[in-house]
Amino acid sequence: MLNKIFRIIVSIPLLPLYALVTWIRNCLFDKGIFKSTSFSIPVISIGNLNTGGTGKTPHIEYFVRMLQDAGYEVGIVSRGYGRKTYRPILANSEHKAQDIGDEPRQYIHKFPNIGVMVDARRVRGIQLLLTFRPQTQIILLDDAFQHRYVKPSFSVLLTNYSKPYCSDQLLPLGNLRECRSGAKRANSIIVSKCPESLNTEDQIKMIHNIKPLHTQSLFFSKIHYGKVIWQTLGLNNLELNANEVKADQTCVLFAGIAHPEPLCSYLQSLYKKVIPRYYEDHHVYTSAELLQFVKEASKYKNSVVICTEKDFMRLDNWDILKEYTSIPFGYLPIEVQVTDPKFSDYLLQKIAI
Repeated sequence: MLNKIFRIIVSIPLLPLYALVTWIRNCLFDKGIFKSTSFSIPVISIGNLNTGGTGKTPHIEYFVRMLQDAGYEVGIVSRGYGRKTYRPILANSEHKAQDIGDEPRQYIHKFPNIGVMVDARRVRGIQLLLTFRPQTQIILLDDAFQHRYVKPSFSVLLTNYSKPYCSDQLLPLGNLRECRSGAKRANSIIVSKCPESLNTEDQIKMIHNIKPLHTQSLFFSKIHYGKVIWQTLGLNNLELNANEVKADQTCVLFAGIAHPEPLCSYLQSLYKKVIPRYYEDHHVYTSAELLQFVKEASKYKNSVVICTEKDFMRLDNWDILKEYTSIPFGYLPIEVQVTDPKFSDYLLQKIAI
């Protein structure tokens, strides 16, 4: 409570200044004073108004699968948040998270045959990707809703069901990167992380709150948790199936993502006890921290250690856990699914080439 009050007090003098700066910047783009570059192939921007927690990464993966199924050669351009390098890099399986960022590493890990270019300057990144991979037919811009130097063919805005942008505040008081009116630039809005119980009444209420323009289409998506990908299996658990969860197991969960609470709730529905360890988004884990997770799990007779897939992409030192052969360790991948089965046809029609 005190932290919230302190944040409000600190934000009062800064909020008008931040609002003015973002408004002026958007006006300069709208008036054409700051130039936006268009490209000859479709460019789909996928981003958010919030600082995080909308499920952007699994949505990028959803779009990759959908476009590949439609027969397109897909490429991704990302700034590579959290990397230690500065030059543009065409990602490959040999790159580590410190080279290209955890999200691009996850993309290239899941889709080794697509082009993933890491460059903070998105215009240059697209140009380089098309140079190295001229067969690319569609480009996905990762987290580029505010990056207006590229003029996308189609813009998708993600917003979290539990805290949509229409009920949030501008930084530093809230978590919005720009004013809510920025949502008008989106061609489509996807309300992400919807509950399994989502019904028509819930959807109508959300549409009423967001109030999309008549030119905007609004969709809903849900998260589906996959099967744990085990990296180590204990000597006493060699028969452990990746789908099997024993009723008496304790799970030590570590997560460096925005809003990990739904993940914890899901695991609590599977395991007898879940011990969560939360860190800031994109946290880089030390060997000492990894060992601490395993040591904590070892206090219990039957236990496992689980992290998110995004966290695992940052674990270049996870091999140290192999010494602890009695503790299974793995990561939990997730996928998203847009609830409207017509979404694929809708998008493909919008970007028809």
